[in-house]
This record gives sequence, structure tokens and C-alpha cells, in this order.
Amino acid sequence: HSIGNYAFIDDIVRGHVLAMEKGLPGERYILGGTNLSFLDFFSVISTVSGQTNKMIRIPAPIMIFTASLVFFFSRLFGKPPKIAPQWVKRYLQNWAVSSEKAERELGYKVTPIKKGIAKTIQWLREG
Repeated sequence: HSIGNYAFIDDIVRGHVLAMEKGLPGERYILGGTNLSFLDFFSVISTVSGQTNKMIRIPAPIMIFTASLVFFFSRLFGKPPKIAPQWVKRYLQNWAVSSEKAERELGYKVTPIKKGIAKTIQWLREG
């Protein structure tokens, strides 16, 4: 299963401010969050939201083929695609990253995934 890094937007904003205040010129800092598989990410969302959705696993070749068809027809009809093959390929890669350097040098802190998702769900429900 591919791994994604899921960060709470407030952490990223604070991380940019910390980088401006404490970062060294020419240095780069990864402002990430929690590394989780796609299925684990949606499992946390289900747990926090209290809503269970059925996940259907689709083999990668079928996803790429379907995205290619969607992309072809979107170009044919001049509409933006809902999904493109390169997006599927990007999803299939592992995007695990570490924010250790930013934590150590800037004081960057990662919000626990359940707390970040709970805040996001609350914001979406209020909006």
C-alpha cells in the first residue's frame, strides 16, 4: 500500500512562520504530518467522524486505464478532467516524509492525526 503524508493546515502555516523566524538562510525544511497508508487514513476519518464508508480496492492498471478514458473524454469535450492518469500514478507512489529537522531546528510540531481530522471535520460541518 502506498503511503501518504497527511498534515494539518494550521501546522503548515505555523511551520512557515517558524521558518521565517528561526530558519537558516539556504536551508530547507519539510513541514509534514503523519505518514499513513490510504486505507489507514480513511479508517481514521471513519473513526473520528463516526461515519463508515465502504472502500473498494481497485487494481492500479484498472485505475490508470479508467483515468486515461476520463482524461481522453474530458479533452474531447473541452471539460476539466475529474481525474488524470498522472494523478493516479502519483497516488500509487510512497510519499512518506519526515519533519524531524523542522521539529529539531524550528520547534515545528505535528498535530496528532485524529485531532487534526476532528478539527477539519468540525470546520467542514460548520461551513
